[in-house]
Amino acid sequence: MKKILLTICACFFATFSMAQNAVIGDSFYVIDDFSGMMTSHVADHLIKKGYAKQALNVRPNEKYGRLTKRSPLFLLTTTPDSAVKSLFRHYVSDSTKYTIATYGTKVSHFDDSGTETILFSNATSAKRWSFLTYKDSLIGMNGSDRAKKWDQKVLTTANTDEARTAGDLMADLGAPYAELNTGANLDASSWYQYKVAFCSDDTCTASSSFTYSDARSNPIQTGADVRDIYLTDIPLGPLGTESRYIYRTLGNASRANC
Repeated sequence: MKKILLTICACFFATFSMAQNAVIGDSFYVIDDFSGMMTSHVADHLIKKGYAKQALNVRPNEKYGRLTKRSPLFLLTTTPDSAVKSLFRHYVSDSTKYTIATYGTKVSHFDDSGTETILFSNATSAKRWSFLTYKDSLIGMNGSDRAKKWDQKVLTTANTDEARTAGDLMADLGAPYAELNTGANLDASSWYQYKVAFCSDDTCTASSSFTYSDARSNPIQTGADVRDIYLTDIPLGPLGTESRYIYRTLGNASRANC
């Protein structure tokens, strides 16, 4: 009788130990209510029904309180040569989508095949950017450089009508965009940049109310043959503006000089 009793006790102890190990190790639970969503800094035994501390590879479903499996991830590109500091998905009214990334001194657009178009190549290095979409324009700022804007133009073929210069597709917010225009009135293969001033009347004399912005257009290099420049999105100016004056640099031999 003692042997039988000892055998039963030994079996009970082994079963109890295995049950304890199951609780201490990984556990699986059936969740039929996730209405409480995520919570943190709560002891495991205090989490209420419907809440969770971690949710891996899942995201909230369209139905309140439910979960769905996270969509598969894919590698977009390996192009950046330094840490990506900012990501933004830019949607425009024609349903076109743009992936905007910043790294090093660059603000870039990547298409869905991973091909990079550098929008701005001379930003202050390693800054985090904030972006928004306003009437199809991308507006970005990093707290150091002037706020920038972009209108989805990507043509950068040299000496081509309607093209801009590679790496300088964005303009300062408050300045016009500059692009090449067929003609031969400016210096060939030279760099230009534009600013705008605003007057309260058409004469713009000493008695006029005169204001201007430090915002600059995108720097642009003329071609050997296509060497006129066309401006778009010229600012209207503050309330009461009657005339606008456009200023540009003289033709410069380099972007830095411009």
